[in-house]
Amino acid sequence: MRTLLALLLALLLCSSCLAVEDSLLDAIQQVESGGKADAVSRAGALGSFQIMPKTWTWIWKDLIKDKTYADPKYAFSPAIARRAAKAYLDWAKKRLDGLGLTSQDCLIASYNCGVGAVKKYKGIPPYKETQDYVKKVNRALESKRHDSNRNSSKTDKARSKKNTMPVRQPSGH
Repeated sequence: MRTLLALLLALLLCSSCLAVEDSLLDAIQQVESGGKADAVSRAGALGSFQIMPKTWTWIWKDLIKDKTYADPKYAFSPAIARRAAKAYLDWAKKRLDGLGLTSQDCLIASYNCGVGAVKKYKGIPPYKETQDYVKKVNRALESKRHDSNRNSSKTDKARSKKNTMPVRQPSGH
């Protein structure tokens, strides 16, 4: 029984290490398009996650292995685009982790310039666009965390007010 529990715990820990956090996806989406589902870049990247059409098709056919959404027209659906971006980032994370490039900055850079460039330079490439991109995504992440902390402290204060019993003032009798 202990062995089974240890195995399950190891699997949970391992899968959480490999999973890309929602906050990172949110930050990338914010930097890529400001969250605009109908965004199209000058280079032809599509949707809120700004995925190039050939990359989109590759993600759905080869990574997700579901041709249902392989047509780039689906890049304009926020939920479908998020699934594609997550699949790409999960794939990139596995590739980079295997090379010892485990930093989140390397993962962010790979979304901008590709895993090959991060691999070639053994870290964030010396491309100004990519270096700026990593900074922007990190700022968006930090802003989200700050907003989240601020909102949770407001919620905590509201809860503590709600759970406080009013003090009854003694009457003058």
